[in-house]
Amino acid sequence: MASGRLLVLNFWATWCPPCRHEMPSLDRLSHLLDSDRVAIVGISMDSDDHLVREFLLERKIFFRNLMDRDMTQTTARIGIRVFPSTFYVGPDGKLLKVDEGGKVWDTPEVVREIKSLLAAYDKPLKNK
Repeated sequence: MASGRLLVLNFWATWCPPCRHEMPSLDRLSHLLDSDRVAIVGISMDSDDHLVREFLLERKIFFRNLMDRDMTQTTARIGIRVFPSTFYVGPDGKLLKVDEGGKVWDTPEVVREIKSLLAAYDKPLKNK
């Protein structure tokens, strides 16, 4: 899905007020970044896919969203305790950073931060 790209993976739910609040700014961020270099993906913890689809459509949120209906992947394998939680995964598959709690995503500071994470992958590797 995000091969060769920085993955911004956001775990959220419609029953989570900070999640509901941040989703529109996360969608706006998705339009500010180069989709060839950054993939923004949401994973909803809701059990009702119709509710999630309705929420996304009403708020005009178009970045890719998946579901973990019973939260087995999220809580058991990943160990998320706070919603929303966002994982930044490098193009090489390494976890770079985790943000817990809601935030405003489409600020110049966040855009700079994501671009700086990408810049680390733009530097040529030094021979040892």
